[in-house]
Amino acid sequence: MKRKLPRQICNEWRSNLWLAIELLLVSVIIWYVTVSIFSTLWALTESPGYDINGVYRIGHTIIPESSPMYKADRGSDEALDHDFVEMQRRLREAPGVGALALSSNGIPYNYNRSGWNATLVSSQNPDSTFEKFFVTKIVSPSYPIVMQMHGYNGETPEELAEFLRKDGFMVTANTFDDHQEIYSKAPEHIAEDWKYSHDGGSTAPLKVLPNMRRNDYELATSSTMIFRYMSEEGGTPPDYVGEITVRVAPGMEREFTEWIDSHMGSYLSVGNVYVNDLEPVENIRTENQRDIREFVQNRIACIIFLMISIFLGLLGTFWFRTQQRVSEIAIRKVNGATSNMIFMRLISEGLLLLTTVTPLALVIDWLLVKYDLIQYTFVSLATWQFVSSAVIAFGLLALMIVLGVWFPARRAMKVDPARALADE
Repeated sequence: MKRKLPRQICNEWRSNLWLAIELLLVSVIIWYVTVSIFSTLWALTESPGYDINGVYRIGHTIIPESSPMYKADRGSDEALDHDFVEMQRRLREAPGVGALALSSNGIPYNYNRSGWNATLVSSQNPDSTFEKFFVTKIVSPSYPIVMQMHGYNGETPEELAEFLRKDGFMVTANTFDDHQEIYSKAPEHIAEDWKYSHDGGSTAPLKVLPNMRRNDYELATSSTMIFRYMSEEGGTPPDYVGEITVRVAPGMEREFTEWIDSHMGSYLSVGNVYVNDLEPVENIRTENQRDIREFVQNRIACIIFLMISIFLGLLGTFWFRTQQRVSEIAIRKVNGATSNMIFMRLISEGLLLLTTVTPLALVIDWLLVKYDLIQYTFVSLATWQFVSSAVIAFGLLALMIVLGVWFPARRAMKVDPARALADE
């Protein structure tokens, strides 16, 4: 036992080299698996930017002139506008309705990326501008109240609604992530320094919102712009409105849905405009995430199977390696080594090989991230995120090594040294 372990490993370099290569590859694979799991869990913990609990989408339609139910005396634009406003007023009478909003492309959990390039202008320096593509949501002022949206600086939904009434624009914080001039600025100051350019001449104030995600399994990647181009008080043609959404007070969902069902086709039919559908936004989320949810579940199942295969493979490698050294264990016991000393030496040998290849494994991990060879969905490549995955990978490998050595070594300790040497 007096021979130093590093020297022993070097003397047995042929067998140890292949083992080191195996540990290197397995370390990178386990790090990849850990990052994949962490990325999914990290995304699930992020706020989507709105709250859809108790939010319902109300479908509406307009009776065409060709229909026998069409009311010719209510066919003018003025009458249609009046009837649409009246229908909204009646919807607000439903039990539990706290707010109602109109929108186009405003329903969360959809994959519609319609929008356009927009220019932002610096308030302090009008010559400083930058252009970016925005996914746009056209809404009425009550939209932030219905979706319970809060500003990046703590603005309440009511404050954001009032801001929209004054023709303000709202953009998500990731609008400024890759802009060199303001990359180092705190987001709470961005809204004070930038405005939205209408036509190259006039501008409108901005407020910053937290990033808005399109589903629960990925982080926000697109910049979003929200602005008012609709009104609940009139002037918005019903065929221009994509969605009517309402927020219902907690505990009132059943009364609300029963009231809508009982009044659909009668009280909720005004002139040529009527309500024809009701759906919780929760159902929209479930349906629109069905495919990606199944993909994530299948991916996790594959990851679990891969981890079990790796665990059994590496466990078997060290198990077989330890069983082949029964005679060496016997010789060490004959020379006065205790069981604990032999245990520590065998385990230390595997851990030393693992420690030796870990720096190279970290370099490979870093290259995978640098060259986008892995789906790394953390907000940024923070040190703790990268290192925590590496620590978990190292810990799992160390556990495999200990278990792979412990059980066969414990059995070998019970063999009589003289008989082991004779068999050899």
